[in-house]
Amino acid sequence: MPDLDLSKLKPAAAVKIKPFLDEILAHNAGRIHSIHVTGTAVTDDFDDKFSDVNSVVVLKQMDLKFLEVLAPLGKKYGKESVAAPLVMTPEYIQNSLDVFPIEFLNFKLVHATVVGEDILQGIEDVAGEDHRPKQFGNLTVAYHVGFTGREGEHLHAGGAPEPVLGVDAFFNAGDYVVERG
Repeated sequence: MPDLDLSKLKPAAAVKIKPFLDEILAHNAGRIHSIHVTGTAVTDDFDDKFSDVNSVVVLKQMDLKFLEVLAPLGKKYGKESVAAPLVMTPEYIQNSLDVFPIEFLNFKLVHATVVGEDILQGIEDVAGEDHRPKQFGNLTVAYHVGFTGREGEHLHAGGAPEPVLGVDAFFNAGDYVVERG
């Protein structure tokens, strides 16, 4: 398990988030690119009684199994004022800079990397650049097929119908467009 560096967090925030991070890393260290704590937990504005500890988990690649492991932890750690982390990949970050420039600038300016490479510090101003997928129209169609098409089936990247459930349809539809785009 990688070492946690909580030295840049407010002490009360570090105490709150450490068990959460330990639990995530115990079973998922190989999936994780980096983890960053954001917001008041790294500023003088942190209030132990009222502030949540916010984080961003950057996965090497999107992994639904990680999300399945993460989901039940929300109830347990939410009571300790640990907010559900944002989950991203390096590619998502690069492709979203023009869509969420203010949010990513905020992450860049107010964060502490507690595990892995500091990918947020390297964010550059991309104002005016368009990194969004060019096949957005196809993506919308694929999502529609994923959620409503052929009684719970959608076209897999290979063209054959595949049963889908819930969130899986969303991710599979995106895979279809990326692979076929």
